[in-house]
Amino acid sequence: MSSIRIKKYSSLAKITKLVTFVIVVEILVELIVIMSDYSEISLINSVLNNELEYSEELSQIEINDTRVSIISAVEFPILILTSALFLYWFYRAYRNLAHLGALGLEFNAKWVVAYFFIPVLCLWKPYEALKEIWKVSDPSSPSEGYSWRSVKVSGILIFWWITFVLSNIMGTFFLTGSLNAESMEDWIKFDIQDIALSIAIIITDTLQIYIIMKINSRQEMKNSNLGVLA
Repeated sequence: MSSIRIKKYSSLAKITKLVTFVIVVEILVELIVIMSDYSEISLINSVLNNELEYSEELSQIEINDTRVSIISAVEFPILILTSALFLYWFYRAYRNLAHLGALGLEFNAKWVVAYFFIPVLCLWKPYEALKEIWKVSDPSSPSEGYSWRSVKVSGILIFWWITFVLSNIMGTFFLTGSLNAESMEDWIKFDIQDIALSIAIIITDTLQIYIIMKINSRQEMKNSNLGVLA
C-alpha cells in the first residue's frame, strides 16, 4: 500500500484555518454591504419623496457616498484575497491525492487551478476536481489505487458549486448594470441586485467553510490511517 504513496503529504491544517478566517471576514463585509444598500435605498426613497430639507439631503448624500466608497475599498481586496487563498488551498488539497493512495486521477494540481480561469471549462472542471478530492480523502475508503472511484460524493458539493457559479455570474451581470445606472430608480434596482448578490456570496462562503474544513479533516485522518498501515 505504501508503494503507491508517491508524493509527500502536506497538511492543510494551517492554510485551512487561514482561508476560513478570511472567508469569515468576507461574510462580515457582505453583511455590512447589505446594511449599506438598505440604507442607500432608504435615502434615495426619501429624496424622491422630498422628505428631507435641501441641506440635510446634501449631508446625507455625502455621508452615504463616503460610506459606500469605504466599503467598496475594503470589499474588493477581500474578495480577491479570499479567491487567491482558496485556489492555493485547492491546489494543495489536490496535490495530496497521490500521496493518499489515488491512481487514475483525471487532473494534476496545477490544472485544477487553471480550469477556474478557462471559459466554458470553468463551469464544471473544477467541480469534477473537487469530487476527486472528496472521494480520495475519504478516510473510511480502501487505500488501493482505484478504489476511491466508488466513494459517494456529498450533495453539499454540488449545492456549493451551483451557488459559487451563480454568484460569479450575478457579480458580472450586476456590475455591468451598475455602470449603466443613470436615474435614482436605477440605483435602487442596483442596490436590490447587490443585496441579492451579497446573500448569494454569504451562502456560498458558508458552504465553502464547511467543505474545506471537512476535506482537511478527512485528509488528516486518511493520512494517519495510511501511516498506521504502512
